[in-house]
Amino acid sequence: MSTNLSALLAGRWRFILVLAFASVIMFLGLLHSSLSLSAPSLLVHDAGNASASAAQNGTLGFGQIFVLTGDDSTWRVQGLREAAKLTGIRLTIPVQPHMPDEQVYAYLAGEQPDNGLNGVRAILNYVSLLETFIQSGDETALFLEDDVDFGMDIKSQMQLISEAILGFASKRYADNKVSDYPYGKDWDVLWIGHYGVEVTQNTREVSYTDPFALHWDHLTSTFTNYYELRLPPKVKEQPKELQQRLLLGAAPMSTYAFALTRSNAERLVRKLKNRPVQRFDVALHIGCKGLEHKCVVPAPALMHHHKVAGQGSIVNSAAEQNVAYDLPWWRDQHKYTYNIEWSARCNAAQVGEKLGDRWKCMPGRYDAYDE
Repeated sequence: MSTNLSALLAGRWRFILVLAFASVIMFLGLLHSSLSLSAPSLLVHDAGNASASAAQNGTLGFGQIFVLTGDDSTWRVQGLREAAKLTGIRLTIPVQPHMPDEQVYAYLAGEQPDNGLNGVRAILNYVSLLETFIQSGDETALFLEDDVDFGMDIKSQMQLISEAILGFASKRYADNKVSDYPYGKDWDVLWIGHYGVEVTQNTREVSYTDPFALHWDHLTSTFTNYYELRLPPKVKEQPKELQQRLLLGAAPMSTYAFALTRSNAERLVRKLKNRPVQRFDVALHIGCKGLEHKCVVPAPALMHHHKVAGQGSIVNSAAEQNVAYDLPWWRDQHKYTYNIEWSARCNAAQVGEKLGDRWKCMPGRYDAYDE
């Protein structure tokens, strides 16, 4: 009798212990859920880290990277492809067909072009490229001109931009999935490759350190002295700490590399179709200056056009010059990229001055032909 009673009591105690253990587990689960719901700052911080790393993917955190070109056989496109391959970047290159003069004049609606028809053709080619982006369904896209160049560390530099933007606007995105938006959502144009900027009264500035940037003493620009704009004294005192700036509300020139949101691309297409202009970069510059677009601009630029001595940014066609402007021709030329210390183009081709395991292509210097 006592043995049965002991067994019964032991069974009850086991049941009580199991029930107590289950209750503790349930309580801890509810406590974890409660803490997770009541601590959005922790979630935002984690999402911000995911967002920053997204800026280092194959499209630099954008939906796609489009290249504007009418000929993919030249050194401009071939070299860009090699640079992209070396740095792990994916490009989309829908070659634009040559537009007949009649179509260009029809767009101008009777106006005479200021500087030939090719500048106007570029606008219509941009419209076509923007429409390709809009139809893709992507929310953002980066657009590159086919002579653009960038540094070997472009992915790390874009991550720094992502962290600077999200750090500046972290509270604004507390309720959004910021991991899906490496550069936030409060911009229309992210203009990372340009010739210089015009600062307006509404421009705001966010400083951050970019250890991959060219030192300030070697930076050059013929458009504006924006490299010395509000330059912190400590930059000159500490050469290893390179201050980069994000200018919110500034208006750059030249569309070497810029990103658009899809909604802004739609507005741009409507504007360009209804109100003919003669230069795409000027139209975008005016939109930024007039605050029609929310423009975010790193200064100095992270991308710039690659130069060949004695040639302008846009060369004549190979047929007109009887020259094959391909990579073998390019290798034998004197070449460089303003403000890019470790050119991805030069490193992909292993040309220039070799320092360690990298190659330099005369950063920050002008050629006598370009004075």
